[in-house]
Amino acid sequence: MRKLTYEFVKSEMEKEGYTLLTDKYIGAFQKLKYICSKGHGHDINWNNFKNGYRCPYCAGQVKPDIEFIRKEFEKEGYVLLTNEYIDNKQKLDCICLFGHDYRISWNKWLMGRRCWVCSYIKRSGVDNSNWKGGISCEPYCDIWIDKVDKD
Repeated sequence: MRKLTYEFVKSEMEKEGYTLLTDKYIGAFQKLKYICSKGHGHDINWNNFKNGYRCPYCAGQVKPDIEFIRKEFEKEGYVLLTNEYIDNKQKLDCICLFGHDYRISWNKWLMGRRCWVCSYIKRSGVDNSNWKGGISCEPYCDIWIDKVDKD
């Protein structure tokens, strides 16, 4: 098997929208610095690249920082109160769009979960499809009232 040239490796990466920053190719397991088409800088070896591995940022495989998470919460009108991010199971303190204080993990947020108070209200209140205008608060009709002893 003949050794690949720097030009070949560079052109193959460019076909995928990557800019190769390393200026010399030594071998298949050398770390090659690059910038992906979305501007993320990282490194990868040629062996992994040819086997389909790409930018870990674009693939969602890199641990986000607290500022990234804060911006994601703000996109939906939430306020993130936590100032340090440890991992995706950590409970993050936040305030929802309607002012409810609650805690949620980044993992649950990514799965689409949001404020449990708002969720409960939506499931049980006037926004629920089974809501009948609050008739359960009215007195029972005559046939359901227990007969009163008349002494």
